[in-house]
Amino acid sequence: MQLLEEYGNVLYQRGAALYTYRHLVVVVQQSIPAVKALAGPCWEMISRWEVAEPPDHRTPLPLFLFKAMMATALLWRWERFASILGLAFYGIARPGEPLKEVRSSLLLPSDLLEFGSTTAYLKIQSPKTRRRGGGRIQHLTVDEPSFVSFLEAVFRKVPRDEPLFGGSPSSFRRRWDSILRALGVGPATGLTPGGIRGGGCVAAFQRGVDLPRILWLMRIRHLCTLENYLQEVLASSVVPDLPEFSRLRIRAAAEMYSVVLDARARVI
Repeated sequence: MQLLEEYGNVLYQRGAALYTYRHLVVVVQQSIPAVKALAGPCWEMISRWEVAEPPDHRTPLPLFLFKAMMATALLWRWERFASILGLAFYGIARPGEPLKEVRSSLLLPSDLLEFGSTTAYLKIQSPKTRRRGGGRIQHLTVDEPSFVSFLEAVFRKVPRDEPLFGGSPSSFRRRWDSILRALGVGPATGLTPGGIRGGGCVAAFQRGVDLPRILWLMRIRHLCTLENYLQEVLASSVVPDLPEFSRLRIRAAAEMYSVVLDARARVI
C-alpha cells in the first residue's frame, strides 16, 4: 500500500485526474481484500487531493425551477421529456440513464399488480458504477404519488420494447434549453441536465430524507462523499441572482405544476 500511496503522489504531481487514482484504490481493495485495512493512507491522500483541488460541481437544479420546467413541458405537451426529467429528479439519477431505457425497464404499480402503490422503479441496464463495485444492473426508485400516476398514464399502454424518450440526448438538451429560455433563464447560470441529479439529492435532503437513504437511492457507497457534496451546494442556488421577470415566470409556472401534472395524467 505504501507503493500505491507513492503512486498517488506521482499522479498528483503530474496533474492527473483524481478519479483515476480513486478508482485504482477501489480496484486494489476489491482484488486483494486483505489490504483494505491498510488503505487508510491512500484515502487520506485522496482527501488531501480533494482539498487542494476541490471538485467543480455541476449547478444543482432547484426544486422550484424543476417544477416550473415540468409545468412548461406539460403545457407544451412534451410528456416524454417531462417523464425523463421527473424520473431523473425524483429518482436522483443521471439523465442519461432513463434516456437509454425502454418501456420494459420501467416497473409501474400496474405492472406489478400493486394498484394501491405509489412507487415506480426503473432498471438501469448499464449503470456508470458497474465497473467500480456497483451492481451490473441497478435500479432507481420514484416514490412521488402524483408523478407516478402521471407515469402510469403516459406508459401503461406503451409497447415494452419502445424507448422511454424516443429521441437522442441532444434532442433532450434542445428541449431543456428551450424551456429555460421561455422561463428567462440564460446559459450564464450554468444549468445543464447534469445538474438534475444534484437537484434531486438536495430536494430529498431538504424534505427530510435521511442521508443513508439518499446514499442508497443515489447508488453511491461512501457517506463522506455525500456529506461533502451537500455541505458545498446546499445553500447555493441560481434563483436569487435571476432577473425579476424570470423569477416571476418561474414562480407562476411552478405554482401550476401540481394542477397541470394531474390534468395531463387524466387526459392522456
